[in-house]
Amino acid sequence: MKRLTFLLILVSAVIIGFTAGTYVGLGLGQDRAMALDGVEAAHYSAFMNMQLAEGTDEARETAIRGFLEVNERRRERRSPHFIQNVYATDAGLAWVRLAALLKKRGADEEAQVALNQAQSFCPLTGWQECSIETFQEYAKRFDQWGVFMEQVN
Repeated sequence: MKRLTFLLILVSAVIIGFTAGTYVGLGLGQDRAMALDGVEAAHYSAFMNMQLAEGTDEARETAIRGFLEVNERRRERRSPHFIQNVYATDAGLAWVRLAALLKKRGADEEAQVALNQAQSFCPLTGWQECSIETFQEYAKRFDQWGVFMEQVN
């Protein structure tokens, strides 16, 4: 009887320990994933901004496309820190920048597709008025004045 009681206590302890460990581990894993999402987004944003300021047109296009992919992955994960308006604004600005580069190299049809993509984010921005022109105006302003409102180039 003592052995049976001991085994029941041991099995119960293992089950409780496993359950608690799994719960804590999953929670820490989610926290880590959210932190890594933030780091990845900040990295790609900084990389894109650097390429916009200093890169060739090809490097700029690659950076914008990479940023759009990272931004889309963050949207799909839907963390508690995810804000739809920020995603939509970042995406809209990136798409109009990409459209300008595509138009510059003569890819007019692709440029129009990119502009349509930008326009599709207008309802999600939360802005009172939004259009392709609005995105273009803000992209031009940010690219000309930089993040810290210091004129670039």
